[in-house]
Amino acid sequence: MESMIDKDLSTLRLDLVALSGEVEEALELLINQLDGIKINDDKIKKLSTKIKMEARSLTASTFRLLLRHHPVARDLRLVSALERMSIDLERIADNTDDAADVMRHCITNGDTPSALLKRMCVLVKNMISVAIKGFTLSDISTLVSVIKSDDDVDKTFLIAKDEITDMIKTNAPTAEDAPDLLMCAKYMERMGDHAVSFSAYAAWALDGNDSWLEGKEDLN
Repeated sequence: MESMIDKDLSTLRLDLVALSGEVEEALELLINQLDGIKINDDKIKKLSTKIKMEARSLTASTFRLLLRHHPVARDLRLVSALERMSIDLERIADNTDDAADVMRHCITNGDTPSALLKRMCVLVKNMISVAIKGFTLSDISTLVSVIKSDDDVDKTFLIAKDEITDMIKTNAPTAEDAPDLLMCAKYMERMGDHAVSFSAYAAWALDGNDSWLEGKEDLN
């Protein structure tokens, strides 16, 4: 028979899966915006707010579980990881909303810099999708692949930064968008970092190897 703590942990895991799906939905909306597709101006913001509330509810649930069951060993590690993973998802949703706000005022949507930003966003969305799959299947090799794929996000960021810099140097007609584009690219890079953090905490929950968490406490 399933114990009460196992039932509560199962509920938390399902809540995290649902939360990750909403983050993917928000990223898809941003991808459409970067593609020049007009979307409801408030849709990403409303979804981001919903994600934030649900992430904080999940965090509160982890604290209640700690008080109710006093878990130890692997269960305690899982609860701690779920709390941190929900924070990473919340941060990605925040960055998605911030990027959408910035890009709403740019006139270069659909052009080359936006295409690079779109690529970064697609990469992050895929990282989240694969990471939650790796976590639910207890597959560390899948989580490692997500962590490694952040290199593609970083490389694309550097290319985008160079192109945006060239816009300024050549005084391109869209040069006025350069600061906003660069800010948006930075948001994307940060999303990749949070996807890596999410994957690292998932791997730590599975095998308890503290090396997964090196440097993750500095990520805000």
